[in-house]
Amino acid sequence: MLKKLNHEKRRILKEWVMIVIGAALVAFPFSFLLYPNDWVIGGVGSIGVILRAILPTDSLTPEQITLIPSLVTFLINVILVILAIIFLGKKMILRIIVGSLIFPGFTALFTLFYNALGADFHQKVIELDPILVMLYSSIIMGIGLGTVVKNNGTTGGTEIPQSIFFKYFHMPYSVSLIIIDGTILLLGYIVLQDLSMTLYAVIVVILSGLCMDIIVFGGFNKRAMYIISNKTEEIIELIQKEYNRGVTSLKAIGEYAKTDRKVIMAVVSSKEYNKLRTDIVKIDDKAFFYVVRASEVSGAGFTDGPRH
Repeated sequence: MLKKLNHEKRRILKEWVMIVIGAALVAFPFSFLLYPNDWVIGGVGSIGVILRAILPTDSLTPEQITLIPSLVTFLINVILVILAIIFLGKKMILRIIVGSLIFPGFTALFTLFYNALGADFHQKVIELDPILVMLYSSIIMGIGLGTVVKNNGTTGGTEIPQSIFFKYFHMPYSVSLIIIDGTILLLGYIVLQDLSMTLYAVIVVILSGLCMDIIVFGGFNKRAMYIISNKTEEIIELIQKEYNRGVTSLKAIGEYAKTDRKVIMAVVSSKEYNKLRTDIVKIDDKAFFYVVRASEVSGAGFTDGPRH
């Protein structure tokens, strides 16, 4: 029992370490590439860039001005965490709180490093080819986000309203992402009047999403899970209540023992898969399951509302 407990603690510790590393990777391009060049790519951090452009900053030093996006990200995340506690309950709340704090924390820390490198370095960053900014930001952010999601973490921010929209309106994450980030991109263009930046930003969002999917699950974002367990009913209840996914039971015969078995089949997103796999093992560490790629999924819970 102690050995099993120690193994579980090591697994949880590894997850937290990887979440922190992933959050640092996400924050790095914001502080060193995107914020200095006033790029608005969606998300809470970009709201800070927009506000920096419209707020009076005459009384602030250049170093203080560079910290505005990080401060705005932190303040907005605090509000979003409160909304998460109210509307999403206690499930995953610790990870949401930590993710909402470490991301703006890392952006502030990296921004301080950026300021310490001096004016010559700042000028070189501003003069960088936008294509390089786009490519490196996309890749590093995508790897970071993928690492966070793969380890059941979050960086807070717009993911919180996305979860709220999904829980209460059954709006797919992809749709709410387009609505929220699209609105932020539009505001960025209206305020900064930089069409090139806006077009580059759209590519950043797409490329970082592709990189994230590669890290999380080989570029595919849906998986069909087939599960055989002696605790079938508990797993079905978990999938239906905790993940709001439909479950199909298939009849099968175990040829070795010639016994009737029930096979559970459920389709989940890549983000849900990693956590569901962990939850299944917690219920039955001897559960057998295999996963196949679902290159296209359409229907209740994914594209047209809740399951019935």
